[in-house]
Amino acid sequence: MKTIRCNENFLSRYNYLKKSGKDFKISKTSSSHIIQVGDKKYIYSNSHINKKEMLMQKKVKSEILKNLPNISQKTQNLMDKITKTNYFQFHNKMKDLDQTGELVEINGVWEMDITKAYYQTARNLGFISPEFYDKCLQIPKSWRLRLLGSIATKKVIEHYKNKDLQNIEIITDKVLRNVWDCITNQVDKCMQDCAEMIKHHFLFYWVDGIYFVEKKGHKTLCKNLINFVMEQYDYECTIEKLDYIQAVNLNRQIRLYVYKDGKKKSEFSVPKKRIKKYKLNN
Repeated sequence: MKTIRCNENFLSRYNYLKKSGKDFKISKTSSSHIIQVGDKKYIYSNSHINKKEMLMQKKVKSEILKNLPNISQKTQNLMDKITKTNYFQFHNKMKDLDQTGELVEINGVWEMDITKAYYQTARNLGFISPEFYDKCLQIPKSWRLRLLGSIATKKVIEHYKNKDLQNIEIITDKVLRNVWDCITNQVDKCMQDCAEMIKHHFLFYWVDGIYFVEKKGHKTLCKNLINFVMEQYDYECTIEKLDYIQAVNLNRQIRLYVYKDGKKKSEFSVPKKRIKKYKLNN
C-alpha cells in the first residue's frame, strides 16, 4: 500500500473519485480524512500532527493497555460505575437576566484549577505510570492537549461503490473509550464535590477549573474547603484572585466575561437549560 500525504483539497479528490465510479473508502476522524483506492492511501490531515506526535499517541495507548490488568480495585469500581460527564455547571446567579443588555457584575471572584487534570487523573488511577506522566509533561503543550484525548477517537468509515455510498462503519476502541470516560468522569465528580462543599458561594466550573466567591467575613473558608476536596482526590491545583466576572444577556444568550489584571482573561457561553438552581447571597 502506497501512502501519500496530501496538501490539496480533500473534496477535489473525493469528487473526482465519485464521478469516476471507482470503488474507494474514506476513513474519518476528528484530525484526519484518509481515502483508500486500489493500492494507494491518500492522507488529509485536519491539524498539524506530525509523525512524532502520531508515534506518541500510539505510545500512550500502549501504556494504558499495558497497565490495565494491574489497576486497583478502586479504579475498577470507578470504571464499572461511570456516569455522564457534564464538563460544566453554572450557578443560577444569571437567571434574572431576562432582557437583552442586562448585566450583572460579580466581584471578589477566585479561580482554582486542577493542574494537568486529565494527566494527574490517569496517573492517580493507574492508567499511566509516574514515569510516563513525567514524560508527557515534557512534550509540547499543543501535543499534550490532544494526546490523552486521542484514546477516545472515533473512526467513521464510508464505503463507496459504483458512485454510491454503500455502507458506513463506526469504529471505537471500547476499552480505551471506557478509560477516557473514567478519567473525565473523575475530574467532573471532583468539580461537583467542590461546588457542593461551598454551596451558594459557587459560581460555575468549566472542565477542571472552578470559580467562586469567599464567604462574607472570611478570607479563606471556601478556598480551604475546595483544597480539602482536592486532597481527597489527590490533585495538585493552582488558585488566583480575579478582578470580577460580568454576566451579560446578549440576544437571549448569557455570556460570562472573566477579568484579571484589568484585561479580559476568558469568556464562557451559558446554556440556560443547564443552569443549576441556587440562590447567591454574598
